[in-house]
Formats: sequence, structure tokens, C-alpha cells
Amino acid sequence: MVVSRNRSLLWFLILTAVVCSTNAYAYERSTTTFTTAEKIISDASSPPVKFLDNKVTLPDNWQHEQSGFYSTVWYQITFTHTGKLNFQWAVYLPDVNMNAEVWLNGIRLGSGGSLLKPVSRYWHSPMMFTFSPSDLLHENKLTIKVAAYANEFGHLGLVTVGPVDIVAEIYKKYFF
Repeated sequence: MVVSRNRSLLWFLILTAVVCSTNAYAYERSTTTFTTAEKIISDASSPPVKFLDNKVTLPDNWQHEQSGFYSTVWYQITFTHTGKLNFQWAVYLPDVNMNAEVWLNGIRLGSGGSLLKPVSRYWHSPMMFTFSPSDLLHENKLTIKVAAYANEFGHLGLVTVGPVDIVAEIYKKYFF
């Protein structure tokens, strides 16, 4: 009888450990979609050091109506990350107008082309940028530069970060 209880307890502990580790794995393998960011107007070629707590809700639209005006807007999303990961990650921008360049913790991940005149026109096409898990810190700064011309609105939609295989499936669904 005692052996049977010990064996039952052992199986219970093993199953609990498996379920708990599975939930932790599922949590680490999920995506996060960001709906707010800090915003600053700047033609800087690299991410501004200081954002002035100008929080905006994503998606964010902006337009400058001065004749011949061309500008860039920088967005910064700060997030924490804990744990060790051994798989590639990706940033997914489902909706950008006109073009974007993405940086993570001061490392340039890429862009959709020229952000200088003539600006490459993405017009709400999805964009995806991959990065190594070694690029993640405990406190992370995801910085996105969006360029647009005068009288044509600039736009940044929601921003999603997660494992590259999951993000790639979302990207494939909307890439046309």
C-alpha cells in the first residue's frame, strides 16, 4: 500500500513537472504585440538617445502639410525579457507608411529600403526583421524609424515581437 502511494506520488510529481515545463515553453514561444510607443520627430540617422515621454497609441498616423517637407518619426518601445532562449526572434510590422528602419538595443536590424529621398514606398505592406536571441537584454529598446513625404501621411501600425517561426507564419498570411 505504501509502495503504491509513493509510486502514485512520484507519477504525480513527474506529470506536474512536465505540465509546468510545457507551460513555460509555450509562454516563451508566444508573441507579444505592442499597442503603445514613445514618439519623437527627428531626422537623426541613428536612434535618438532621449525620448520625451510622448506616448502614442499604435496604430499612429501623422501628416506634415508644409510644402516639400520630408521627415522621419522615431518610435521607441521598451520591454523586459527574462530567461534564456535558443531560437531566432523577429519583429513584425504589419502596417507601415512609407518606409521603416528597425533597431534593437542600438543594433540596426534592417529597413525596407531608402529612407532618404526618394523614399522607398511600402504603403501598408508588412515587414519582418529577424534577430538573434543574444541581441536581447533584460531591458530592451526596440526603436523604429518611419519616413514619409509632405502631404502623405506617415503611419506605424501595431508591432509584434516573437519567435521567428511564429512571426513568419503571421507575415506570410498578410504578405501580398
